[in-house]
Amino acid sequence: MDMGECIRFANENPVAWVATTSGDQPRVRPLQMWFADTTGFYFQTQMMKEFTGRS
Repeated sequence: MDMGECIRFANENPVAWVATTSGDQPRVRPLQMWFADTTGFYFQTQMMKEFTGRS
């Protein structure tokens, strides 16, 4: 799979699941991707917040 195919797949399937940890507790959150292109994969959140897995 080349980068163009990865970008196309990401744009067609914009929901991603991101896993982090807080201490020894796993956290899995869905993220809506805004778009992907040759400069990167861009995600959006609904409000400004720290996103490090801390409670």
